Amino acid sequence: FTNNKTVSTPISSSSSQNGWGCNMQSASMHRSYNSMTKCCLLLLVAVSVDTTISLSGNQSHQPLRNTQQQQQLSPPSRSLEEVDGTTACSSCESPTHQCIGRTVSDELCKPCAAAQTFWPCNLKKECWCWDVSAPRDPGDEDASGACAGCTGDTEVCVGNQNSLIPVDDESCAACTDGQSYWPCHTGGLCWCWDTTKPKQPPAPASGLDVTSSGLEPCDLFTQDMFVEFAPNSTFPYTYDGFCDAIADYNLHHTEKVFMMGTEDDMRKELAAFLGNTAHESDDFEAGREYLACGDRKVVDGKVYCKPCNNDLYDWKNNECSVSMVDQNSPYNSYCQPSFEPPEGCVCETITQVAETGELAGYVEASKVFYGRGAIQLSWNYNYIRASYALTGKAETFCDDPEQVAENPLYAWGTGMYFWMESEKEGTTCHKEALKGDFGGTLNTINGGLECPAYAGGWHHDAVKMRINRYCHAAALLGLSELGSMGGCKGLGKSYEECLDDGSCKYCEQFGHIPNFDETYVEAEGNGGGNETIEEVGTTPPSKMVTSSPPTVSGTTAGSEAVTEAVTEAVTEAV
Repeated sequence: FTNNKTVSTPISSSSSQNGWGCNMQSASMHRSYNSMTKCCLLLLVAVSVDTTISLSGNQSHQPLRNTQQQQQLSPPSRSLEEVDGTTACSSCESPTHQCIGRTVSDELCKPCAAAQTFWPCNLKKECWCWDVSAPRDPGDEDASGACAGCTGDTEVCVGNQNSLIPVDDESCAACTDGQSYWPCHTGGLCWCWDTTKPKQPPAPASGLDVTSSGLEPCDLFTQDMFVEFAPNSTFPYTYDGFCDAIADYNLHHTEKVFMMGTEDDMRKELAAFLGNTAHESDDFEAGREYLACGDRKVVDGKVYCKPCNNDLYDWKNNECSVSMVDQNSPYNSYCQPSFEPPEGCVCETITQVAETGELAGYVEASKVFYGRGAIQLSWNYNYIRASYALTGKAETFCDDPEQVAENPLYAWGTGMYFWMESEKEGTTCHKEALKGDFGGTLNTINGGLECPAYAGGWHHDAVKMRINRYCHAAALLGLSELGSMGGCKGLGKSYEECLDDGSCKYCEQFGHIPNFDETYVEAEGNGGGNETIEEVGTTPPSKMVTSSPPTVSGTTAGSEAVTEAVTEAVTEAV
């Protein structure tokens, strides 16, 4: 299984995630369809959006119709109507017609013609019947394609190298001539690149305008606030680096980070980002993941890591008693070898750099794609996407992933890349924050483990730490109320528990969720996730918490990293 710690995101509570195999619209997994499907070939979950389907029946294994039956069927239409794939492809079994996908691979849609009723055949306007003698045009899109205005001397229409659906530059070239079918008709696949600038693909649009407030994000979140929010922050998490990363990202993207909508929108998004990234990075103290590189040495200017299993790691002193590469065992973590550029950085065989001496049991940090930076970016397929987003080329992070831990611009920038561009269920943290849904941001980051965070597990307490950090940021930024918890199943309950047991001191000023028992619990009972609930109530500013809450420890950069990696990969596939 492939997995990204940060994102990352197993079973969704939204019906859009139901169905067979691996729904690659789960952003946090960041990988291509074909490779992920390989790891899930034996996994079959028959869940329909509207009905539960019995696997004991034969409805997903209908025999092929004979030739006479085919001839009696009416000719299929190219139009991608408001029907599911089973219906659209019910008359599509003939040599001249194929059931194909709009955004998923054609192979996944092929069974719809044999009356398969689960994913992706249960999705409306996804699988459709194509007459192979005609253009591959579903017939429902505006003729103005993705690159209709891409006519400048230095402009070319290219494929989005960060799209979850692979598409090459050659396929997108025809979009400039008005081609209206795939890939030109599908948002996010093709974009207009000015060849005089870095090849940095656009971020998904929020639909809001760039702020007209005249304020910059660092006008709202000052250095004094940063010091109060993270008094023990360490390099590379500098305040100047934070501001520089914002400016650099916004320079190269039309969708701006922390600068869309009103001033209040800016404050809400900043609070949500800071609350989440403080949790992921252990209050901006962990530039590198602890188990992978907490025990490290610098020799002749190079960083070497001693990767460790949880039970052999001394958390107090950051020391590993027995390395995972002891006796020349290979270190294969954080790199999926089936991915190569542009889908992932190339994997190398990694072993200890020396059998004896001070570097015995250590590996070169610059060869491993472990968690680094504000969002603890991990895995080779996520490093290459972040490298494209921030620098326009794969080599920057593929050749030296340590830059994310050593350069404040990238330590913060990778967090902003994930926040803006990592999609799950058709949304991003950026979009959810602007909608005022803190729960939605968490669902995108770590929904499978914290939405809900089940009682008795590590995340049951960890999610409360995350909530408290969010409340702290919201208070510093002067918000009068918190965002909704509705986009993350169980988060409202965790918030209420957090207030009741005293572990969320910074949240006390915002009060309890109004009518929690009558509204929120009922919403969760109807499926959970992405519910709309009333905003968290407020109390007068005079009651703002001024004392520091008890110190909390244990974050994404900490002890759950190893077990979470396996759990997320398995449950995301389901």
